[in-house]
Amino acid sequence: MNEFQEGFPREEKVNIFPISIDEKDGNIESRVVWMTPLIMKRLELLNRETMTVKDERSAGVYAIGIYEFLKISGVENKLSRADLSVIIAAGFLTDIGKTGPRNALPEVSLLITEMHAIDSNVNPGMKIGDFLRDYIGGDYEKQKILLATAGVDAEKMIMRDFWDMHVFWTAGIIADCPAPAEVKIGALAHHILEGNRPKGINKDGSVNIFGTKRGLEQTEILVMLLDKYDAQRRRAGRDHKEAVKWIRRYVENNKNFDALKPAVQKIIKENIDIIDEALCTA
Repeated sequence: MNEFQEGFPREEKVNIFPISIDEKDGNIESRVVWMTPLIMKRLELLNRETMTVKDERSAGVYAIGIYEFLKISGVENKLSRADLSVIIAAGFLTDIGKTGPRNALPEVSLLITEMHAIDSNVNPGMKIGDFLRDYIGGDYEKQKILLATAGVDAEKMIMRDFWDMHVFWTAGIIADCPAPAEVKIGALAHHILEGNRPKGINKDGSVNIFGTKRGLEQTEILVMLLDKYDAQRRRAGRDHKEAVKWIRRYVENNKNFDALKPAVQKIIKENIDIIDEALCTA
């Protein structure tokens, strides 16, 4: 077990967020400070009702594996300890919006979280109303009213519309948290290949948000790729080889990838290769 895994939270720990990879690195306090009460409350809800936090832990462990691989490999673009911290922290914020918008009432937040908990074998084209009746049950009329307060029309919208909203809800939740810009950018850019881009995350892979103006970098790209990799491993049940093959195929046939600047495309392709090599025994 390496130095990072020793500091990585285990399932049984009360604290669900990896505030420290290595408790001796002196950054514990700063990491705790930017975990706002709202973010902690929403993470606790996700942890209680869904597999999301477990998935984000898994992505963090994968990031550690990549860090260790790059330390001993001949690849030039190695990750620093700070880079690793950014990837793990951003990963834990990517899906915070699966609890609903920032100002959601507790009942609304709980319902939206419960809906996200059912994350496999759901037809993306299914009407939200049908989903509620088939998968959630309970008082549909009340659920419809609750969702309407979050801008969700259960009668007209389909599940793909609903799922796509979480990135924008994440943007609202983390907008004013004092996390480093690269952490928040990593969280908000993780669905750029799906075309889901909050304001400031541009179609070509450039960013102009949180006082930062540049292209997406390796840390942010890895947040995105590890999110997809973990989804393929856990939700789709694919092994490493199949998961990487799926990611490559997804990128190759993606109009949103084609719209990215060549430099960003290059980073994505390079890091798919890194994931392939680094995690082949995962």
